[in-house]
Amino acid sequence: MAQRSLLATQRRDEKLPSSGAAADEQQHCQAGVERQRRRGGRALLSLVLLLGLTLFVFPATIRSSPEGLDERIVRWIFSSSPSVAATAAEGSRVCPQVEPWTGPGEDAPHVEYPSAEQMGERLSGAVQIDTSVHDDEPPPEEDPSLWSSRFDPLRAFFSRTFPRTHDADGPVQLELVHAHGLLYTWPGRNASLKPLLLMAHQDVVPVDPATLSEWISPPFEGRVINDTVIGRGAADIKSLVVSILSAVEALIESGFSPERTLLVSFGYDEEVSGRYGGQALAARIEEVYGRDGVAMIVDEGNPVVSRYDSAGVGMDLALPGVEEKGQAHIRIRIEGTGGHSSQPPPRTTIGLLSEFVASIEQEGGDNLKTAVIPDLDSAYLKMLQCIRDAPAVPHTVRQALKALDWAGRSSTSELLAASSHSPLRRLVIHAFAHPLDTRKRQRIERAKRALLAALPDHLKGQWRTTQTPTLFHGGIKLNAIPPSATVDIDHRVALHHDVPFVQRWYKERLTRFAKRHDLGLVAYGEEQHLDGGKAGKVILELAGAPLAPAPRTPTDASDPRAAPWRLFSSVIRSVWHSNTSSSSRPILVAPHQMTGNTDTRWMWRLSRHIFRFMPASLLPDALPAGSAFAGVHGVNEHYRVDGLERAVRFYAGLVRAVDAQGWD
Repeated sequence: MAQRSLLATQRRDEKLPSSGAAADEQQHCQAGVERQRRRGGRALLSLVLLLGLTLFVFPATIRSSPEGLDERIVRWIFSSSPSVAATAAEGSRVCPQVEPWTGPGEDAPHVEYPSAEQMGERLSGAVQIDTSVHDDEPPPEEDPSLWSSRFDPLRAFFSRTFPRTHDADGPVQLELVHAHGLLYTWPGRNASLKPLLLMAHQDVVPVDPATLSEWISPPFEGRVINDTVIGRGAADIKSLVVSILSAVEALIESGFSPERTLLVSFGYDEEVSGRYGGQALAARIEEVYGRDGVAMIVDEGNPVVSRYDSAGVGMDLALPGVEEKGQAHIRIRIEGTGGHSSQPPPRTTIGLLSEFVASIEQEGGDNLKTAVIPDLDSAYLKMLQCIRDAPAVPHTVRQALKALDWAGRSSTSELLAASSHSPLRRLVIHAFAHPLDTRKRQRIERAKRALLAALPDHLKGQWRTTQTPTLFHGGIKLNAIPPSATVDIDHRVALHHDVPFVQRWYKERLTRFAKRHDLGLVAYGEEQHLDGGKAGKVILELAGAPLAPAPRTPTDASDPRAAPWRLFSSVIRSVWHSNTSSSSRPILVAPHQMTGNTDTRWMWRLSRHIFRFMPASLLPDALPAGSAFAGVHGVNEHYRVDGLERAVRFYAGLVRAVDAQGWD
């Protein structure tokens, strides 16, 4: 109350102006307001003109681009700023590279590696032992002589060739798992550290007798021509078996003693899904070390690709697989009316089944061919971003990859960070902050669709579930109508799908197909109650053991869980260098996707850090095929001796590099 009285007294004591003075004061105030209004109008007009100049005069890319205004702004900001223009160069943001591993230190024992000639002889000797496996063979306990005749000679060869590794009194112990699985254990001094697991397999795919005349030399002679071993299993994957054993042998000879336990696992039926060897080895390792009990798993997988390779993109790359498709095997049988071929029914079982199979192969038809980019962390997408500036990548694909990269980091905060030295760009970003922030997801989805439209069809396979009819049975005699016909369809299940999705897809399509042709339907053992069934029956089943897509190994540069990936990459970059006439620098390493499946399918419970990688040579291929991988599972399979030398150094380096880590 006292304060209010004081204020009231002050107002009464103030001298009031005369009426004339009041009028002058009012006019003066109105003039001031008018001047401020004109200044504000001019400022607003200047801002509008500046924005107009910015959007429609200065950056031509905004005016000429067909996208929405927000997309035009994003494109202009990133394309006009050299500091944020992403390239595939070493150290760039879009394809981050780690420094090469520098070695174990001066106090570490010196390792004497085998010569190129020795490595060629070792691989040649392994190739000369035929370890072919076939589908649907009985397990070893049912036919022990069948399996022993193949793998006992190979194990004897290993014992002769790598005596220190197989010395009963040496540091490494060998355990036979399910008869012929080889599990080597080199105990580390610190039992609390999770072990490192190196993998490969002893078996090979059979050679088609009809192709023998096409081989440069017989497939099981292991002949060395032009520093290249030729024969079945030379590349897949006895090359890695002898390289891993050579690395272990060299480390033992050097006096190396591991801090961390080293495990080496060689299955014997990987080419037929590893149900006897790989599965038993995984169970044994989990029994000893527990779930998530392994620090890192390294198996066969995506290769080192030379710039000279006809299957490459014109640059040297290492592409370890860190994600893997799933697998599902669908079998469809149609039962109908048999009889003499001179009196056929309106539709035969072969004709009906052929119609359905043809429908899933038609481009744009009712099939699973639609490609989908699952997310921006896709390993395959990261690989494409890494190679986008390679000579063989089309310009349209390169631009689409850049647009998706830009869309993925197009929030206002990211755009402002990219425009820190440009007041003009920052002004535009602030002016359009709302659409830039609220429409980021839409920009990403549009950029994904644009990339898929730009990619050649053969480069979309990693993002689609493939459907491949592989077996077709129907009929036993030329003049007899078969009462049933069966097709087996192999699927490699994309990461955005799962096996139940594939099963539902077939059930829905075959329900419509059965109704259209007056057929009954039994789906996965359950009778479907359809109106019809007079013309026959469709039987749908899931054959064999399905496999879900593999968990993705962490590789993000900012993810602390990705420390194993960074170390793995650093060892690769310490072994392989991209050499030109003017420079030599460590090879580019990019995460990738495996489209096939290896024995790691049984190892998912053991570790989150699984790398599927195939060491190889960067030298030009010595055979006319022009690709180091052209003969895998085919004719003239081969592997350069230089790749063996690199592989030994890689595995020995990885053992020592992981040995010094404390991730656990």
